[in-house]
Amino acid sequence: MEAIQAELISAAIGIIVTCIGIVSGYTAKFLKEKFGLEKLERSKAYAKIAVDFAEQVGIDFKAEEKFDTAKKHLLLMLNNNNIKMSEDELEGLIEAMVAEMNRSFKKELDERRVAEQVIEDIKCRWS
Repeated sequence: MEAIQAELISAAIGIIVTCIGIVSGYTAKFLKEKFGLEKLERSKAYAKIAVDFAEQVGIDFKAEEKFDTAKKHLLLMLNNNNIKMSEDELEGLIEAMVAEMNRSFKKELDERRVAEQVIEDIKCRWS
């Protein structure tokens, strides 16, 4: 029963990450057209910094509070660098960075599961 639950959770996470990836892809395409590649790359770097910051200082924050923290810090960095962005673009950029972090986390989790399974298989063979 636990194995079925684990597989269902894994499948659900995969579906969610895929949907977020699709949305972030469209957001990135829109932003490339609007800002040009240089500004987009700088904005993405700032968004990553803002999202990492929100994750670090907002350990006990709810998702919405983390999002607001990242948004405030990203807006501050963009304003300091004379990069203008609408509210929707700002939110989309943050969502894209969060999606990228989630994909990275899922990949690491999958790799860990594979490694644990290999170790378990080796233990069973040597037992």
